[in-house]
Amino acid sequence: MLTTRQAGFLPRSELDELRADQSYIDFIRSCLYANTVLFVGISADDLAVGGHLEQLENLHVDSGTHFWVTPRTDLETDKWAESVGIRVIRYEEGTEHSELGEMLEDLLSFVPPEDDPLGPPIVSRAAAPALERLPAPSELAKRDAETIRHALNNHVKGLLQLGDDANQVYEHFRREYDEAIYRAWYINAQKLPTTLFGYTIDSVVAKGAFGTVYKATDQGGRPLAIKVLLEEIRNNDELLKSFRRGVRSMSILSDRAVDGVVTYRDSSEIPAFVVMDWVEGPSLQEAVDARQLQDWYGIIRCSKQLTKIIQDAHELPERVLHRDLRPSNVMLQDFYSDPDGWRVVVLDFDLSWHRGATEKSVVHGSTLFGYLAPEQIVRIPGVSTRHSAVDSFGLGMVLFFVVSRRHPLPAEHRHRVWPETVRAACSARPCDEWRSVPDRMTRLIVNATQDSQAQRWDVAQIQSELRRVWEAVTHPLSVSAPDFLAEEIATRTQVLARHNWSEDEAAATAELPTGLVVRLRGDISGGRLVLGIEWRNTGVHQHRKVGKWLAPAAQNCQAMLRRDGWKVNFETDIQAVRIYAARNAAEASSDIASCAASIDRAIEPLRRI
Repeated sequence: MLTTRQAGFLPRSELDELRADQSYIDFIRSCLYANTVLFVGISADDLAVGGHLEQLENLHVDSGTHFWVTPRTDLETDKWAESVGIRVIRYEEGTEHSELGEMLEDLLSFVPPEDDPLGPPIVSRAAAPALERLPAPSELAKRDAETIRHALNNHVKGLLQLGDDANQVYEHFRREYDEAIYRAWYINAQKLPTTLFGYTIDSVVAKGAFGTVYKATDQGGRPLAIKVLLEEIRNNDELLKSFRRGVRSMSILSDRAVDGVVTYRDSSEIPAFVVMDWVEGPSLQEAVDARQLQDWYGIIRCSKQLTKIIQDAHELPERVLHRDLRPSNVMLQDFYSDPDGWRVVVLDFDLSWHRGATEKSVVHGSTLFGYLAPEQIVRIPGVSTRHSAVDSFGLGMVLFFVVSRRHPLPAEHRHRVWPETVRAACSARPCDEWRSVPDRMTRLIVNATQDSQAQRWDVAQIQSELRRVWEAVTHPLSVSAPDFLAEEIATRTQVLARHNWSEDEAAATAELPTGLVVRLRGDISGGRLVLGIEWRNTGVHQHRKVGKWLAPAAQNCQAMLRRDGWKVNFETDIQAVRIYAARNAAEASSDIASCAASIDRAIEPLRRI
């Protein structure tokens, strides 16, 4: 995020008013918490931004690393930057700030490279001590699979000590022992239990395009899940690279103890497998297919937890992305045994993803390509697959699956009717607690699945919206945000039930064929609801009829609004009337139904003209 000192152009009184507005405070803190911010043109006493950093520091909230670009070299600058945890980037000011311009141009034009170094081979921690010598390839291939696995992995452990030459030697080793490596994948699923590096495989849980998942136990009896990828990964450098990257990602997440990520225990690439804690409960796909996640309470609870996990992974210093979000990678732990306490657990961070176009993949069947962001399917110049918006897209499509109970089609988000498709799916699930939830969730999904990476909502924005919707569903009487109230009240009226919602203006507008235009807006800075009613003769009314009835109807309308607690101003002439009314949002929140009814009652005289 790039920022300038725009707030500095405000009069001090307006800045003080903004800094007292909780919505503004939450917005700024969300920006600081969820983004790496580059400050340009601020000073050490700039309350517009520095005050928020100081408050977060006082609350012991780590908002991550931010940067301050400045030509200043004084001691005061260093002290302030250190006190709020901001890093200083200095440049020579000059006459035209040319160094600053060059730096900003480089930042804006930079796209991370797509290709990783292959990285070192992955060796199981559970491999038994090495044989005295590694048998010849033909001799080793005749041994049983478990012996082969231990021998090969322990030999690779030795190769890893070679430093820079390790990968080259390993490639030669892979070619020489190809048959034995192939045999290392053998697991006889017809004769279970069997062993894999000392883990006891008890049963097959699932088989799919990526490989097989087994339920297993370790030597202490702890239940585990072992995912063995298909054997063909070993001769595909792209898939092998993805597997190694995924193991690194899961190791980081386990070491950082990110809540909601399945604990990673062990892995190997001969054969390619990962060992994770066993999660008792269905996958999200299984729960949805079984019609066990039906109401908005459960849907939003699940979505909010899932998004929080992804956001936490993004905010690590290593910035771990998932890039393969789909319903089968999301588990609902203790969903059956603890209906009130179940929680979301996420699998396979970066494990199953691989860059590539539409060539055959051991990972994704054709029905699952709908969860991949467009830049993951086809290389797009100037667009990175290592951007958090890749996960935004996956989150949006997972949420679409939950509400629609079907997988998104490949490139379905590009269809002209995509917004209507999402709206139909969300509207099919009414929410009695907060009736505008289907509309808000429709916008969330559509905004998260924009084709352009730059136009998608980021994960922090998705999380913020889900948190607000969750509060509305669970504590509807405590909602006081004017924008939320305006849409909810509009949804409950007859005249605004089919409104157009403007996110920028926080306003619902409906225009009737009779010339009546009604607009309900949430005035966030003023903490008010603002109602605008305009009636204008469109030519379908007789002139005399309008002149006789318009003024009395307008007076009746404003009188009813005043009686119901609105502050009203209105103006009228022979062919038109304009009424403006406002009321405190917090007061309206105590009885939303009555507020909606008062709008319908007040407008009725004008509708009858």
